[in-house]
Amino acid sequence: MDFPLHQRVLNVISELQAIQAELGQPESDPSSGLAAPKIPIEDAQKLKAAVDQLRLFLWAYLDAWTHGAPDPTSRLQKIRMESVADMLRLLHDDFRMTGVPPSPEAQRLGERLRDILPLLQRR
Repeated sequence: MDFPLHQRVLNVISELQAIQAELGQPESDPSSGLAAPKIPIEDAQKLKAAVDQLRLFLWAYLDAWTHGAPDPTSRLQKIRMESVADMLRLLHDDFRMTGVPPSPEAQRLGERLRDILPLLQRR
């Protein structure tokens, strides 16, 4: 039986709160006695990405319905571009001071920038 959307949203909120509470109480590793994560880091990263995407979407959704914007998708794209521009400005300042670190994250950033640069130049 499918629940109405508003009930599903309330269920998700409740489940997210329960997940946060449970993750906030790490288990102890029996061999070392140190705190150990309850889920694999990869799963935590996937959850974070899903929550981040939902957060951005909801930001645009609320903005669109609050301000009467006809196209929430367009507003979401604008919000993403603003966020990326702000992050790139901060990274530019960091890199100017310390240089670009030789890390997998920096390599991935470079790949994404190379992917998007031709698209930006076509406008």
